[in-house]
Amino acid sequence: MSSSSYSNNLNAEITVCAPAPETIINLYWAVFALGAGDQMEIFDGTSTTAPSMGVFTGAQLQAVDITSTNAS
Repeated sequence: MSSSSYSNNLNAEITVCAPAPETIINLYWAVFALGAGDQMEIFDGTSTTAPSMGVFTGAQLQAVDITSTNAS
C-alpha cells in the first residue's frame, strides 16, 4: 500500500509472501498513523487463522520491526 490516506470503513486483507521458504519477512513503517478508532492486526501465517502478532492502533507501529517466524 502507498503512504496515502485510506478511506472510511475500509476493511482490507493483504498477504505478503516470501519468494522462498528460507526467506524472512520483516515489516517496518517509518511513518505509521491510524485514525481514531481504527486498528490493524498482523498475523504470522498465510491467513487470518494464523497466530496474531498483535493488534495495533494510532502510531504504535511507527519505527517498529515486525518479523515473521512462520515458514509458510
